Amino acid sequence: MTRRPAVVVGAIVVLAVGILVGVVIGSRGDDTPVPPGTRATAAVVPGSATASLPAQETTSGLPSIDNRDVEMYDYLGGLRLPRSPTAGPRTMEGDLASGFAHSPLGAVLAAVNIAYRTAPNLGAPVYEPTISSQVVGVDKPALLAAARRDGSSSVPKPGQRIAGSDSSLDGWRVDSYSPDQVTMHYLISQVSENGDLVSAAVQVDLRWIDDDWRVIAPAGGDWASAGGPARDTSTYLPFTR
Repeated sequence: MTRRPAVVVGAIVVLAVGILVGVVIGSRGDDTPVPPGTRATAAVVPGSATASLPAQETTSGLPSIDNRDVEMYDYLGGLRLPRSPTAGPRTMEGDLASGFAHSPLGAVLAAVNIAYRTAPNLGAPVYEPTISSQVVGVDKPALLAAARRDGSSSVPKPGQRIAGSDSSLDGWRVDSYSPDQVTMHYLISQVSENGDLVSAAVQVDLRWIDDDWRVIAPAGGDWASAGGPARDTSTYLPFTR
C-alpha cells in the first residue's frame, strides 16, 4: 500500500492541542481516526485550505493587511508564536496573551495566540484561563472538558519541548472579515517521518466581544474538526516579511 502524508490537528491546539497544539503531522496508509496527539489523517472540512483563494492583497472584499511589524517570539514548550507592537498581544502575563487590536491583523494574531493556548499539554495554568475568558460558543464546555481530561497540571519546564514544537507556523489567510467577526486559516508545516514536507491548515473563527477578540470553540470542542491537509499553500501570507 502506498504511504501518504497525513495530518492530525488535535486540540490546537495544537498541539495536542491541537494543533497539537495540536498539529501533529505524520504518515499513515489509512484514514483510521485516532486520539489527538497521535498520528492520523484529518478530514478536510468545508472552507479549509483545499479551497483556493486569490492572494490576500487582491481578494475582493477583504481588507489589505500590513504585517511589517510582526515578529515571532519564543513561547512555552519550544513554540514560536507571532506578535506585533501595534496589533498585539499587548498584555502577556502569566504565559497568557490578550489585548489585540480591533483590526484584521489583530484578529489574525489573536486567533493563533489564543488557539495555541488552549492546548492541554501547555498545562492547566495556561489552558484554564484561556478557555474560560477568551473562548466563546456552544462548544466551549466540550473544549474545556477535553483539555482537563488530556492536559497536564503544570506548564512545560524551561527548555522542555512539547509535541508539535518541531512544526513551523508558516502563514495565514483571512477568508471573511467584518468589524465584529472574522474567519481565518493558519498554515503549519512539518517534515513527516518519511521525509515529506506536509502542510496543514486550521480554521479559526473569532468575534469581537468586550473590547477584545474571542475565539469561537471548534465543533465538538475538537480542533481536529477545524483542520485538514493544505494542498494549496500559495493562498497564504507569511507572518513575517
